Amino acid sequence: LKKRIADRTVLIIVVRTLFVTLISKMLTIGYEHQ
Repeated sequence: LKKRIADRTVLIIVVRTLFVTLISKMLTIGYEHQ
């Protein structure tokens, strides 16, 4: 059970990191086009 919770926590961290990176790239591209 603990392993499952740990795997889920890692997954959430990875998804959040990817999401933040994607938003940062989109914002950077948006600023470059202005």
